[in-house]
Amino acid sequence: MSSKLDLGRAQGLQIVATPIGNFGDISLRAVEALKTADVIYCEDTRVSLRLLTHFGITDKKLKSANEHTEGGLVQDVLNHLKNNATVVLISDAGTPNINDPGYHLVKACLTNNINVTPIPGPSSLTAALSASPIGGGHFVYLGYLPRKQGELSALLRSLPEALEKAVFLESPKRLLSSLKLIKEVFGNKSEVCLYHELTKIHESIHFGKIDAILDEFNNKEILGEWIGILSLRGRSQTSLNIDSAWQGALQNAIDLKIAPSNIVEIFKPLWPRSKKELYNLILEKKEVSIEK
Repeated sequence: MSSKLDLGRAQGLQIVATPIGNFGDISLRAVEALKTADVIYCEDTRVSLRLLTHFGITDKKLKSANEHTEGGLVQDVLNHLKNNATVVLISDAGTPNINDPGYHLVKACLTNNINVTPIPGPSSLTAALSASPIGGGHFVYLGYLPRKQGELSALLRSLPEALEKAVFLESPKRLLSSLKLIKEVFGNKSEVCLYHELTKIHESIHFGKIDAILDEFNNKEILGEWIGILSLRGRSQTSLNIDSAWQGALQNAIDLKIAPSNIVEIFKPLWPRSKKELYNLILEKKEVSIEK
């Protein structure tokens, strides 16, 4: 007995995943949703137009939906939906509403009893996890890592003990500096897996101890898109507890504008690690305080 896949036109807002590099990864449902949509909201209309043209979809109204248009986006979409239009939301690549604006729109639709339909598909997050040599089911997705070293250090040190791995995105310009800071916080035995240009022609996967990864990329030109998975299993529970216990005391000393070298001398008799690590931690916390 044969069955026919029902790709019928859904009403309301459809959140549609699109390829992260290889157009062959798009789903039948995604193509049908794009073909039957009245309006398509996307990050960059030029990027989305290339995708639509590839699949022979040339008669659609495209509107920008990014951080610059988010203010009036919700009401604009609601106006279309209240007139019984079928609206599709896509990102430049992958699954919308993970690394780009969108949750305000979803919240507004659900609050107004408007149907929201996710149409799943490609995602750099799930693609990396599916090819991960780092085990453990408890993970956190950090998105793009903070640009400033102080903020990144604070984020890394705040990760809960129960987590077994962290997934992150990073630009080619900051990849090495971020890896060096990860090494400083978690040690040179930490394992990391880096994914370059997933699903594209120059796709590659690099796995090993963080020291080996840094050696591999030293003096090399780093280009393209990167996603990483960092193992958190090697962290010492004792060291995590120490980090947590010292945060308040160090911050109070910094708030009193005591010189970092003097703070080191005050805390050195009780600090269980090297003076250099204590000094670097003070500078990181001081940088975060200044940024705030």
